[in-house]
Amino acid sequence: MMESSIPQQHHAYVSELLSFPLARLHKEPELLRLDRDRIQSQLQDFMAGNYRALVYSAHTSLSVQDQLSSVDKDLKSLTLEKIPTLTNACTKFVDTLETMNKMNQTQHLLEIPQLMEACVRDENYDEALELAAFVRKLSTMHPKLALVRDLAEHFLKCRQAWLTGMLEDLDEGNPDEYLKGMIGCHRKHLVDIVNQYVLVNYDENDGGLLNSWLLHQVTSHLKTLKIFLPEISDGVLLSNILEESMYCGMVLGRVIGLDFRAMLIFPIFEEAVANMFSNNVSRAIEGFQLVLDSHRWVPIPAIANSSVHGGGGDDDLIEPPYCLMEHPPLAVFVNGVAAAMNELRPCAPLSLKHVLAKELIKGLKAVSDYLMTYNAETGILLRENKESELFLSLCQAFIEITYPHCAKGFGCCYTGGAALVMDAKSSCDGIPRIVKTVSP
Repeated sequence: MMESSIPQQHHAYVSELLSFPLARLHKEPELLRLDRDRIQSQLQDFMAGNYRALVYSAHTSLSVQDQLSSVDKDLKSLTLEKIPTLTNACTKFVDTLETMNKMNQTQHLLEIPQLMEACVRDENYDEALELAAFVRKLSTMHPKLALVRDLAEHFLKCRQAWLTGMLEDLDEGNPDEYLKGMIGCHRKHLVDIVNQYVLVNYDENDGGLLNSWLLHQVTSHLKTLKIFLPEISDGVLLSNILEESMYCGMVLGRVIGLDFRAMLIFPIFEEAVANMFSNNVSRAIEGFQLVLDSHRWVPIPAIANSSVHGGGGDDDLIEPPYCLMEHPPLAVFVNGVAAAMNELRPCAPLSLKHVLAKELIKGLKAVSDYLMTYNAETGILLRENKESELFLSLCQAFIEITYPHCAKGFGCCYTGGAALVMDAKSSCDGIPRIVKTVSP
C-alpha cells in the first residue's frame, strides 16, 4: 500500500535509500539541504545573468497565448462559416469548368447543320457524307442524350427561320402570287428538311419533335390559305390554287406521309368558293338596285332578231338574253349573275350545290322584293301611263326570262342545278300576283 502511494518518479530514489546503511541515511537530510542550497544559488545566478531574456520570454509567452486564443477563435469561425462557403465556391468553379467544356463541345455539334449546308452548297459531298455518318453514329450511341435532342431542336429552329425568310420575301400584296409561292416553297423544301433532319437526328423511336414541327407547318399552311383565299375573286385563279395545293399535299403525303388534302376542300376552299359566289351575286343585286333607282322609264327600241336565249348553243345558256337590253336593271343583274356563274364553273365543289343554289335563290328573291318595294314606294303601277306599262313589262321579263335564265346558268355549273332553282320560284310569287292584278 505504501509503495503504491509513492509517485512513480520517486521509485528509483526510494530504492536507492533502501540500499543505504544507517549512517548514510542519517547524513541524507543534510546532503539534500546542501543540494537544495546549491541549486537555488545556481538558479539565482542564472536568473540574475539572464534577467532580460527571462522577462522577454515571459512577455513573449503571454503574447503567444493571446495570439493562439485569437487563432483558435478564427479557426472556429472559419470552420463554421467560411469553409462551407469556400467549399461551395470551389464546387461551382469545378462545375463552371465542366460546363464550359460541354459548351465548347455543344458549340461544335451545333455548327454541324451550317457545316452540312455549306458542304452541300459548295458540292463537297464527301465531307457532307462524313458529317452525316458522324451524326448518325452519335444519335445511335446516345439516342436519349439531351445534347442530341438540343441539336435536333436547333436544326429545326434554323430551318424554320430559313423557311420563314423565304416566305417573307413573297409579295403579300398579291394574294394569288403569294399563295402560289408559299405552296411551291412547302412542296419543294419540306421534303428536304425532313431528310436532313433524319440525318442529323436518326432515331426510329423518337419522331415527336419532327411530327410537331410538321404539324405546325401544315397548320400554318392552312391558316395562310384561309386568310388569303377570300381576297381572290377570280374562279380560275381559285381553281389553280386548289390544284396546286392538292398536288402539294399528294407529293408530301407520298414522300413523307404528310397528306393534308382532306383538310383543303372542307372548309377552306368551300368557304372561299361560297364567299366568292355570294359576293358576286350581292354585287349583281347592288347593280340592279342602283340602275333601277336611277332608271328613266322611256321606251327602248327593240333589238332586231332578239330572242329569249340568244343565238343557240351550249354556251348561250349563260349568255344574257338580248331582249333584256330593253330592261337595263334586269340586264345589269343578269350580267352580274352570269359573271358569278363564269367564276364558279372552274371551281364548283359538288358539296356546295345546294348551298349555292340557295344563295342564287336568295338573290333572285332580293330582286323580286326590291321590285315590290319600288312599286310600293313610287306607286308606279297606279299611274296607268307608259311608265306603268314599262314597269309591268320589266316584272314580266323578270319572271319569264330572268329567273329561268339564271336557273339554266346555274345548271351549267351543276347537273340538276336548274331544277333546284326553278323549284323555288314560288319564293318570288309576289311579282306574278302584281302582274295578274294589273294585266287586263
